[in-house]
Amino acid sequence: MSKPHAPERIRQRAERIKEHWRTGKIHARRTYRGQYLTLRVTPQWRLLSRDKGQSWELLSHADYDNQI
Repeated sequence: MSKPHAPERIRQRAERIKEHWRTGKIHARRTYRGQYLTLRVTPQWRLLSRDKGQSWELLSHADYDNQI
C-alpha cells in the first residue's frame, strides 16, 4: 500500500481515511478524466486508486503529482 518512507503516523492516518471512505463518511475526488480516485491524507500525502477503490497507494504529494 505505501512506500517505506511514509512515517508510521501517516500510514495509520491513511488507514483511517480509507475506512471513512469505505463507510461513506468522506468522498474521494476523481482525477485523470475520472479514472482515478484520490483521498487527501495530509497536505503532503495522498491516497491514489487506479482501480475504483479496490487498492490504494500512499504517495507523497510530489510522487502523486508525477503519477497524475
